[in-house]
Amino acid sequence: MQSPSFLTHQRRLEHGHGRSNCESLFAIPEIPSDDYIRDMLDPADPDFLFPVFAQTLAALERMPGGSEAFHRLSGHVLIALDGTEHFCSKIVH
Repeated sequence: MQSPSFLTHQRRLEHGHGRSNCESLFAIPEIPSDDYIRDMLDPADPDFLFPVFAQTLAALERMPGGSEAFHRLSGHVLIALDGTEHFCSKIVH
């Protein structure tokens, strides 16, 4: 997305195109604030994302050479799921 965050990307879309993905794809009339997003996501257990990672990795491994580009650090697989840990907090200050 070439933006530092989801919200920055949405604000750029709104400024440049007159509407954001929040509005056009999800029918959200206003771009939510950082605090609102944190309040909504903090209660979600990260364990819900682990199956998604496993399914993605399995799909890549079924493709010829599919996971090779993601092998790093002595053969470990490095795949980022957008912002799942970077903005993770136990307590919002």
